[in-house]
Amino acid sequence: MSHPYHDLSLAPSQLDPLSARERVAQAIRLGWDVVALAHQAAARLGDADKCTLQAVELEALLSAAQGVREALAAAESRTRGARHGDPYTLRQLTRINIPGEDPVAAQAACASATARGYDLVAVQPGSERLFQLACSSLECDLVSLDLSRRLPYRFKPAAVKAALARGLHFEICLAPALRDVGSRRQLFANAVALARETRGRGLVLSSGARSIWELRGPLDVANLGTLLGLTPQQAQAALTTAPAAAVARAAKRRAYRGTVTLRVRSPEEAAAAEAAEREAVATAAEVARQQQGKPQRQGGAAAMDVDGPTAAKPQPRTFAQQQQQRPVAGR
Repeated sequence: MSHPYHDLSLAPSQLDPLSARERVAQAIRLGWDVVALAHQAAARLGDADKCTLQAVELEALLSAAQGVREALAAAESRTRGARHGDPYTLRQLTRINIPGEDPVAAQAACASATARGYDLVAVQPGSERLFQLACSSLECDLVSLDLSRRLPYRFKPAAVKAALARGLHFEICLAPALRDVGSRRQLFANAVALARETRGRGLVLSSGARSIWELRGPLDVANLGTLLGLTPQQAQAALTTAPAAAVARAAKRRAYRGTVTLRVRSPEEAAAAEAAEREAVATAAEVARQQQGKPQRQGGAAAMDVDGPTAAKPQPRTFAQQQQQRPVAGR
C-alpha cells in the first residue's frame, strides 16, 4: 500500500470560495490525498487572523469540473479503500503562516489561542534570530522558508540539528520556481544548501500554489525534488511520511500532553486475556496455600520470632569478665 500524498501549502491567500474549490478539485485530479488550506497572517495576530477556513464540501467538488469523480474512483481502486475511509473524501487541513523578524512577537503569536485554532502552525523566519528560535524552542510545526530570494542568514548546522532533534520539519515551496527565472535560480541554490545541511532528513515539499496552474502531480514534484539534491527515496518521503509526521506532531501539540489511542480488543483477544488473568489468580492462590501449609521451624533460645520483635544479639564479654572465668593453674 502506498502512503498518502500531502500538499501542506495550498492557496496561501484569502481568495473567493470558487477559487478554493477549483484548487482543491485540481489537487484531487492530480492525485493528492491530503491538502492544507493556508492563511497568511501578520507578525502580530489580530481578530482577522482567526480561523475561518472551511473545507470544500463533496457536492461542490463534484460539480467543480470534470475528472474529479474519476480521480476519486481511481484512488479507491488503486488502494482498495485503504487510503480513503470513504472513496469520496479528501482530508483538508487548515494552516496559518506566521512571518516576522522579531522573536518575541513570533513567540507570542505561536502561543496564542488564534494559532491553536489551526491544524498546522508554520513560521516564516525573516531574520537569523527568529530562525534560531524556531529551530530551538518555538511552538510550531513547520519552518517554512522562502527560498526564492536571498536569505539574510545561513543554515547553521547547530540550529538545523536542534530542529531535527525536536521533530520539526523544514518546508520548501516549489511554486516560485515556476514564476520567473531569477526565483528559480535562487530557489535551487538555497534548496541544495538546505538539503546538504539536513542530509535530506526532515524536509517537506509543498506547492505554495496561488492558482491551479501552479499545481503539479506528486510524481512530478518528487522528480523535481531529486534536482534539489535529494535521493528518490528522500524525495518520496518529503511528500508522504515527512508531512504525515508533521501533521501527527501538530495533533499532539494541540493536545498539549499528547494523544491517547484506545484500541478495542476483539472477542477472541478478550477471552484469552480473561483466561490468562484467571490462571494467574489461581497460581497465586496455590502458592499462598503452600506457604501456609509449611511447618514452622522450632529453635532454642537463638530462635527468632518473625512476627515479633527481633531477638537481641549476645553482647561480647569484657576483658575483666574473661579473666574471672579463666581457671587458675595448679588448683
